[in-house]
Amino acid sequence: MFFSRESGLFCKGLEKLGVQTRAILPGAPIEDKDPLLMRVPYSDLESPIFWRSLSLDGLILYSWAAPRYYPIARALKEANVPFLVNVDSSGLVSSLANSRLWSRHAVPYLLRSLFHRKEWRSGLSSLVDNYFRIHRIAHARARTFEEATAVGAVTPLGVLWLQQELKQLGRNDLTTKIFHLPHPQPDDFVYSGSAKRKIVISVARWEREDWLQKNPRLLVDSLISFLGQRAEWKALVVGRGASALLRRLKIRPCEALRRVDFVDFIPMRDLVPYYDRAMIGFWSSRGEGQIGAGAQALCFGCSVVAGDLGTLTCFSDYITRESGRLGLSYTARGLSEALILEAAAWENNQRIPGRISNIWAPEFAVSNVARKAISMLRL
Repeated sequence: MFFSRESGLFCKGLEKLGVQTRAILPGAPIEDKDPLLMRVPYSDLESPIFWRSLSLDGLILYSWAAPRYYPIARALKEANVPFLVNVDSSGLVSSLANSRLWSRHAVPYLLRSLFHRKEWRSGLSSLVDNYFRIHRIAHARARTFEEATAVGAVTPLGVLWLQQELKQLGRNDLTTKIFHLPHPQPDDFVYSGSAKRKIVISVARWEREDWLQKNPRLLVDSLISFLGQRAEWKALVVGRGASALLRRLKIRPCEALRRVDFVDFIPMRDLVPYYDRAMIGFWSSRGEGQIGAGAQALCFGCSVVAGDLGTLTCFSDYITRESGRLGLSYTARGLSEALILEAAAWENNQRIPGRISNIWAPEFAVSNVARKAISMLRL
């Protein structure tokens, strides 16, 4: 699985460009089948001596610029290794980025997380502590940006918000280091031109531990409402735990649900024909960095629907260029209405799958994303 998505797929993209590449993971060395994979003790990652020993021309650091990983950034800088920090988040990392949306979307999400984990006392203490330490944490992020050659935000709005946080800290000098660098998708993820069908697809993890983020109850309620008004449409929900969702959520069967297939995990390559046939990709998440499944749907000519949340900025980009829409409210009614409008757009020939694919497949193609990363590293 590692080399089929995100950082692992990045390695494959760099290799396609003729760049000798390795994926370095913390952990005890083991016999790995893939020669691209290298595991080292975590302490080595904080050692300039270790990084010098590899004679690297550049490195992509998947650390979200989290302060706890700053020693790695410092070690890379001391070893004179040009590196790019990947910030896989919405960009709404603090109230300094956008105070209104932070209060409206991020804080409720954090509070739900505390309730979900049933750790109210320690969690609330941590939340209050983080609130008063917010400038210190932001300054710590800025220190990582200072060491880095460049910073990659996975959404365009994320770029703006990271820059806004830096401006609030008086670090305008660092804003020019931040660029949009999406997670890549395989180069051959392109719409085939086959006939589309009236299908809504949603691909995610649906196990209990993922419910807080993925919000499957809202997804199912929205689909029931939508399908109840669009009898000719069907839906497909794919991912770990999907087949048990209705039972675990205690949702009673109804006529609309007879037109929804719940399918457990499918390898990414096996998803291709499903994306190729579907018209709409739909997600109910409360927050994400970049939803890779959403990018995949666009590559195959689907339009997309999701909630309008500051913690879900990838869809603010995905819906541009006549590629989808956001719900007017983050409720079953708001999202089902968005699905109804999107279905009408398809039925009225306002969505052209070949056009959608031609726009987005090159945007996410692993070769193009890898090429952009090399440019950001000034190599």
